[in-house]
Amino acid sequence: MKKSGTGISKKLLSLKILFLGEPGPQIEEHFTNLGLNYTVRSEPVTLEYVAGSGFTYAVVYRYSHLIPRDVVLHLSGSIIGLHPSLLPLNRGFDPVFWTFADNTPAGITIYQVDSAPFAGAILLQKELSFDREDPNLTLAAAETAICREMEQMFCQNFKFIAEDRFMKRPQYLGDGFHSAEDIRAYQSLLENGKDVPVVQIRQFALKLAEEAEKVKTAKRKTK
Repeated sequence: MKKSGTGISKKLLSLKILFLGEPGPQIEEHFTNLGLNYTVRSEPVTLEYVAGSGFTYAVVYRYSHLIPRDVVLHLSGSIIGLHPSLLPLNRGFDPVFWTFADNTPAGITIYQVDSAPFAGAILLQKELSFDREDPNLTLAAAETAICREMEQMFCQNFKFIAEDRFMKRPQYLGDGFHSAEDIRAYQSLLENGKDVPVVQIRQFALKLAEEAEKVKTAKRKTK
C-alpha cells in the first residue's frame, strides 16, 4: 500500500520513473513509502517504449543492457546510474569482480547517465574498505556488502538527487573499462559461482598477468 507522500515535493511526486534493472526490496520499499510512480523493467528498452509510456525519469541499477543513445537524449539529464565501483575505476561490466582482480579501491558511485556508457558526471561517491587477505571474504559476500551500501546511499539521497540539488563533477576517464567478455579468462575460477574468496581472484589475476608478460618477452626475443 502506498503512503500519501506527505512532505515530498510536488516535483518528485510528478515524476514517472522507469527503474531499469533490479531495485531490490530496500529501494522498492523506499519508493513505495514516498508514494512515487515507478515501473521496474529488466528487458532492453526503446525510445518508442520510453516516450510512449510517458516516463520522465529513469534509474539504472544492476541492468545488463546498454541504454540506447536516443533514449538517453530523450531523458536528457534525467537518468541516474548506480554503479558499484569508484568511477571512473572499473567502468563497464562486473565492477565488483574487477575491483578485486585489479586490486583497485572499492566503492560506490551515483552518477548522471549520458550517451557515453558509465562516463557521466558524478553526483555521489563513497569508498569502502575490505580485508582483502581474509580467506573467508568471498566475491558474493563483498558484492552483497557493496550493494547494500549502494542502496542505502541512494535511498538517503534520492529526494535531493531527483530535485537536482547536488553539484556534478565530470569523470576523468582512463583505461578502467571492462567489457562483458573480459571475465571469460577467469571462467575456471568462477565455475562454482561467486563463492570464490577474493584473495584467490587477485592471485589468479597476477598469474594471468605474469603469463601474459612471458608471452610478450618471448615475442620480443624472436624479433
